[in-house]
Amino acid sequence: MLRAEAVARVIRVAVEDLAEGERTLPEAASRYLVRVHRVGEGAPFVAFDPSARVEADATVLDAHKQRVRCRVGPLRPASALASAKVTLLWGLGKGDKIDHVIRDATALGVERLVVVSTERSVPRLGERARERSDRWQQIALDAARQSGRGDVPELSPPAALEQALAETGAPRRIVLVPEAELALAQALADWHPGEPLAALIGPEGGLTQEEIEQAVAAGFVPVRFGPFVLRTETAATALLGALLAFAEPRR
Repeated sequence: MLRAEAVARVIRVAVEDLAEGERTLPEAASRYLVRVHRVGEGAPFVAFDPSARVEADATVLDAHKQRVRCRVGPLRPASALASAKVTLLWGLGKGDKIDHVIRDATALGVERLVVVSTERSVPRLGERARERSDRWQQIALDAARQSGRGDVPELSPPAALEQALAETGAPRRIVLVPEAELALAQALADWHPGEPLAALIGPEGGLTQEEIEQAVAAGFVPVRFGPFVLRTETAATALLGALLAFAEPRR
């Protein structure tokens, strides 16, 4: 049986402009340490800066609910970063599906996530786009903290499908189409994680035939992914999981 301390999770806290030495943490980070983990003086944690892609061991010097004083040790490169250059173009779905996609995409190492408005996308962000974008950034940051990732994906502003297709620069591009002749494994048989890849997934009800044709005209290759019809958020998670497996070093 494993001892409890052998499986204890490391407390990780995102800290902007991370530098060695003593500092006071922002209120949100302080609340997370004190209220969620109930840390006290002398408690260790790992501070990471997702923008700079660095991390460091840190120790709590003084703990208050809204202000934690700590000592940050020498900085080092983040231990876990996105290994594959994958861009996910995801057709905006209903409700909180986007929250789940952002969490899973971050934990599965996506480099860039583009929320795409399509013909069958029911929600229309409109004036709420800015508010939602700020929320999505926080969801990605929380997912990076929980998963051990040392950076966060780029979350592009919501865009119409035509614009998203035109701005995609990856040389390898795929679009999920259930009835496609080419299987995912066949399409990516010679793909390696250093080669940028863009993947397009439609919303509930999928992409229309006209949208699929637009994607093909933009260089996207239709591929099928298994024999079953998947929910849009499930398809995103499953596809990124498969790409992560492709990107794993072969020994």
